Amino acid sequence: MPFPQLPFTTEEIAAAFPELTIEETELGRGSFKVAYTAYNNGEVRVLKIINSFPILVDPEDFDLSSIPDRISREIAGMTATSCPHLVTLMGEPQVRQIGSASYLTYEEPLYPGGTLEDRLAQGALTPEDARALVVALLKACRALWSGPGIVHRDIKPGNIVYSDEGTPVLLDLGLALYTTMSSITDSGLSSPRTDRYAAPEQFELRRQAKIDFRTDHYLIGIVGFEALSGRHPFWDPSVTLDEYFNRMQNFSPTALNTLPGDEDLRSVIGRLLAPKPYRRYRTSEGPLVELGVTI
Repeated sequence: MPFPQLPFTTEEIAAAFPELTIEETELGRGSFKVAYTAYNNGEVRVLKIINSFPILVDPEDFDLSSIPDRISREIAGMTATSCPHLVTLMGEPQVRQIGSASYLTYEEPLYPGGTLEDRLAQGALTPEDARALVVALLKACRALWSGPGIVHRDIKPGNIVYSDEGTPVLLDLGLALYTTMSSITDSGLSSPRTDRYAAPEQFELRRQAKIDFRTDHYLIGIVGFEALSGRHPFWDPSVTLDEYFNRMQNFSPTALNTLPGDEDLRSVIGRLLAPKPYRRYRTSEGPLVELGVTI
């Protein structure tokens, strides 16, 4: 379904940001926001505008908590850590008048190395690159959980990008669970998720499911398996939903025995993919320790 027409023009955007040079073509668009590539004195970044929520009060009276929860929590998550493997804000969010109304805007770094999804379309990563990816995602997971108490819940190839130095970076905290805040999801519903990159507990009713860092560990296991093998551990175009769940519940770490990579990496991925959370690691740093990473 196409998105509705934006409530402002490219000329009005340019007038609202005289300090930036903004490319006219949208970089991307979602349900709440639109993104553009922008330059400030030659430095590239991503400009995001929350186009779905015009601000009707004086900008000086604006309260970030008044915008949709998913947006305010995503911004909160981006300011909660300084991990190099997590997307962060470039400066404070701002309210700008664009055309006839005001909108919340913020800037993020632009990662020119493309997405993991793009890379996997060409096949498996090298064992060395797969290891670096898994370590980066585990560090991001630990940074989110240690202190902020955040569970990303949507770790997938399309949400993982690479910097120009080749560093993996995890994007998009729009579906994240903030355990220190009240839930914005009805407890009678299942957890927000991307089905092909979701842990078994994300398919359970929220009031029955245990969602914590081990949920993110499971998602990292799926991505790590795919990075080493070039294929999803459970999904294929012909699989039925029942068979998909059966494959998840009956996964054996021996499926990794024929894959390339170091034995410790294959061992870690196998444990991350345990269908029951209590069979995964007890701490967010556990798999990093097993991989010999200094905490």
